[in-house]
Amino acid sequence: MRFKELVNKCDAIVFPAYIGDENDLLRINHLQMMNDKFNKLFSNTIICINYRNSYVRNKCKDQAEKLFNFHFNNVSYIHNKINYENVRSLCEQEETLIQECKSRGYNYICKTMDHVIILEEALDISLDDNKDFYFTCGIGAQRCIEKNNDIDLIYNTEFFPQTNFYFLDVSKIDYIYDLEEVEQKHLEWEADNSVCPNGYFICCEDQTAKMALRNNLNKQDIIPEDKFKELIQNVIDRRIADPSYKNLSTCGIIHLQYPDQPVYKLI
Repeated sequence: MRFKELVNKCDAIVFPAYIGDENDLLRINHLQMMNDKFNKLFSNTIICINYRNSYVRNKCKDQAEKLFNFHFNNVSYIHNKINYENVRSLCEQEETLIQECKSRGYNYICKTMDHVIILEEALDISLDDNKDFYFTCGIGAQRCIEKNNDIDLIYNTEFFPQTNFYFLDVSKIDYIYDLEEVEQKHLEWEADNSVCPNGYFICCEDQTAKMALRNNLNKQDIIPEDKFKELIQNVIDRRIADPSYKNLSTCGIIHLQYPDQPVYKLI
């Protein structure tokens, strides 16, 4: 099965969005102009939008809907009414999306972000049929050092699914985020940043990995084995610390966190 065939199996593409002001609308529009062909492959879209405050919500809500309706098919909206802009709230957004998909009786969904770009080359990636969870595994240089830069060991033992892009059969799971546990991690981080030196963003990946293991999902990394081993070697050689591969293209999947900066090909 090719990546594009998996796309065709999806009931919807879903993602959280954050709008702090009209500049975010410009940013999102710029990014989604690059993604139009990919977005239109999905017949349904669900977007959960957080706003900086009620003023921004009232001012930008209609503009946001107009923008997303242009770039996506058959869009359903969840407009949150209060201020959300931290990782704890991102987990709440994503859990809201997952539970909405389950309530609709959906099976496969594509979960993405408003700053993930999918290039044409990704559509030809070869995947196994009938897995429950297709993900990309994150790995940083420090983790490689901890495993003696042993590429085979890293490949065979690492499971750190990135939450910015994946395919998931939501009918096979209960939930992704234990929000009480996420809240506890958030409070610990606020009290002492050293409990998670890289930031508490890893709550997202940690909770997603637990979800897959708890529900005994059949899973597959979207990045083929030979390409992922090449990725690991590049992470080691270039000392890439961030396992989310910001502004790096991995087989045509780009986490374009910084749209004004260059994109480099990792694999």
